[in-house]
Amino acid sequence: MQDVNGAHIRLGDWVTIGSGIEGTVVFASDTEAAAPGFPKDQWDHLGPGILINTIQAGLVFMSVSDEDLEILRPAAANPPST
Repeated sequence: MQDVNGAHIRLGDWVTIGSGIEGTVVFASDTEAAAPGFPKDQWDHLGPGILINTIQAGLVFMSVSDEDLEILRPAAANPPST
């Protein structure tokens, strides 16, 4: 999946989905990558898309990109929390 700028969205990216809603990508079906605590077998039944753990709305699944989906901070810039 790509964001509004054409960048590929990856596990760990900090994204916005619009309306001030932001969070971390915790599952990406295209790579079958899942963050710890979000096992892929719990989410892959949703089909193609990404699962975002947002601050404001909890878990949000997006199956298609839209004009509000944007990477704010790529995964490489997000150090793992301890």
